[in-house]
Amino acid sequence: MSTDQNPIHTYTDESTYTVSLTSTNDAGSDTETKLGYVIATVPPLEANFNVNITGGKAPLTVQFTDTSTGAPDTWNWTFGDVALTNKTRYMSILPMASIQSPLR
Repeated sequence: MSTDQNPIHTYTDESTYTVSLTSTNDAGSDTETKLGYVIATVPPLEANFNVNITGGKAPLTVQFTDTSTGAPDTWNWTFGDVALTNKTRYMSILPMASIQSPLR
């Protein structure tokens, strides 16, 4: 709701909105209502990331940075480091990391 002549309003939820304006002067008032006039959508989600380094001597520490678009609120990373050695025949799998943002 606003009493400004030319307001700015932010729609935070994905939905279709009906907008009404009531104009008033000494002669009275008149209302214009436009059904389904504003449609707010959530941008499509597209996962993406980059790293600070892609190669080097082991043990290699890599910083991963999420560059996803579409306002993700949960991230699940897998790092692909399944390693087999001829000497030990041992397989090591790094567990999947899960990070959630705090509630807004």
